[in-house]
Amino acid sequence: MNEKIVIVIPVFNRVEDTLACLKNLSSQTYQNFEIVICDDNSSDNTYKQVSERYPNVYLTKGNGDLWWTGGTNQAIKFGLENIENIDYILTLNNDVKIEETFIESLLKTARKNPYSLVCATSLTMEKQPRIFFGGCEKLDWKTAKYKMHFNPGTIYNPEIHRGVYESDYLIGRGLLIPIDAIKNVGMFNFEKLPQYFSDSDYSLRAKRNGYKLLVDFQSKVYTTPNEVTEEFEQYNSLTKKLFNRRSPQHLKSRFNFARLNCPKILFPTFFLADLLRIIYSHFIYKNNFKRGSI
Repeated sequence: MNEKIVIVIPVFNRVEDTLACLKNLSSQTYQNFEIVICDDNSSDNTYKQVSERYPNVYLTKGNGDLWWTGGTNQAIKFGLENIENIDYILTLNNDVKIEETFIESLLKTARKNPYSLVCATSLTMEKQPRIFFGGCEKLDWKTAKYKMHFNPGTIYNPEIHRGVYESDYLIGRGLLIPIDAIKNVGMFNFEKLPQYFSDSDYSLRAKRNGYKLLVDFQSKVYTTPNEVTEEFEQYNSLTKKLFNRRSPQHLKSRFNFARLNCPKILFPTFFLADLLRIIYSHFIYKNNFKRGSI
């Protein structure tokens, strides 16, 4: 079997990250893939540098207002229109590092589990990597609590953290989607979730359509905290956290995610619990910061 994979990468500036990502991909043990980059009107010559250094990479350009979701959708649509015989779509961020067997491992798990979406494990880019995302054992819609298979921040141990785990939702940082899921489930929801939660929303829609959601610990992506996310987590006011679209705590996005996926009877409880947790975490962090414990 030699399945064709189309890797879609939305980018905005950070050309050095994009070039490093493409270099990583060029050394993969599995090579039957095409790459589509959606450059959302970067100001750092991303389009020019990628086209000159990697002429085999497909490029499409955005208007500067696509965010993650719109850029991913545009790259997928470009791939569907210009590349034949696609078996899988692989979503990827440009600011990650991957091992040489990254794609091979994802594909191996997908072959063993047809009608599944397979997500890589996300680890921090440290000397001793920590788990960033390793799958959710249970998303409790009543309490807005996420019981993870392994708590975020746990030091990665290859003797313990291995195998394949079923998850209640997945993220887009290394997500392998069978092409029939794109046809059956559709695209990511740009209208309601332009930046955050569209990947988790997509996986939940796929699950409702009968697809299994899996996290593969043999396939790993290494990531550093996003500077914008860190800024909102640590320094901004609660108002900015809740009402700026660039914030992972963006209230409208969290509302839309809950509205789209939470059972209707539990929606008020879920959304209120989620909001209270954001407020509580914000003031706990600020208090600890003032006391010098962070």
